[in-house]
Amino acid sequence: MPLLEIIKTDKTADWVTATCFDVGVRQGKTVIVVNDGPGFYTTRILAPLMNEAQLMLDEGGDILQIDKEMNLFGYPVGPITLSDEVGIDVGAHIMSGELMTEMLKLRQILK
Repeated sequence: MPLLEIIKTDKTADWVTATCFDVGVRQGKTVIVVNDGPGFYTTRILAPLMNEAQLMLDEGGDILQIDKEMNLFGYPVGPITLSDEVGIDVGAHIMSGELMTEMLKLRQILK
């Protein structure tokens, strides 16, 4: 896994974060530092992506075109293929919890 996610809280000492970051870089990882929250960072950014893909489908978007464009944008797998591979049941479970509550709050802020 090329990504190393360092999760910090308000109680995490700066030296701990810096040490973890340094170790990750020396291991050849792509290191990101994020605040504690529901799910992994990739999951938190994936949910809005999947939501937008669904909205495009609802508006008449083509499944193959959506995935193709996301591949051209740099994603290794398009959102429709990813949903198929992971399973709709897994996505539904993720979206039924705290992550969905956070997404709804964000949507209200962005309106």
